[in-house]
Amino acid sequence: MISRDRAEEIESLIRAAFPAATIKKTENEHGAVWVEVRQRDANATAVFMPNGDMGVTDHGEKIGLDDDPFAPWGETMPSVSEAFEFIANLLSADSPSNSFVTQGTFQGELDRAGIPKDFVRQGDGDAIRKFGEILSRLFESHHLSLTNEEHLRFERCTDLSIGDAAAKDLKPVALRLRDFLKDCGVTSKVFPALYHGDRWVLSAELERDPGPKFAELPWLFAGFEVKYRWPT
Repeated sequence: MISRDRAEEIESLIRAAFPAATIKKTENEHGAVWVEVRQRDANATAVFMPNGDMGVTDHGEKIGLDDDPFAPWGETMPSVSEAFEFIANLLSADSPSNSFVTQGTFQGELDRAGIPKDFVRQGDGDAIRKFGEILSRLFESHHLSLTNEEHLRFERCTDLSIGDAAAKDLKPVALRLRDFLKDCGVTSKVFPALYHGDRWVLSAELERDPGPKFAELPWLFAGFEVKYRWPT
């Protein structure tokens, strides 16, 4: 049977894919999850089976499973079949790990190594070397905890030539981080972003200063560094 968390993940992904649509989710006694997406006078239903199978039924002439756009997402929005296929691929992959390394763990490593906060401005070569070693060690140990799908996503997103495709690939991770932060009592908006134009990160805009709770928030999440900002 599909777990409640998995069913909620399905609904969350589809809501992100079809933000202007009405979403109705039902489950039957056999553990299947049915999700109906309705917009204007067109609708489609996807069924997700406990064994990982997924099917789509379209209703109405305005939905074409091969080439007709389902909703006006903008210039890069896919057809309904592409959207459901994308979601199905995510759901049929390894369950996401939500693996993370906290800000407190990262800062604790820096403190134990005696690395000052302004080591870069000071041009402290020894501190720069230690900082690089700590980054490498934490990234390596963190990546050992990732699923195969998360490893593949990380590798894809290191290729800057894929451009907007990387942002699309990272959107479900951003949604997971947003929900994770919400469970920590932190309201946020999370989206993929290029850091200095050469590295994909997760950018989290917090509603307010998290205070001491910041040490508990992810520094690395599902393979990617998290950059935070909040009103001052």
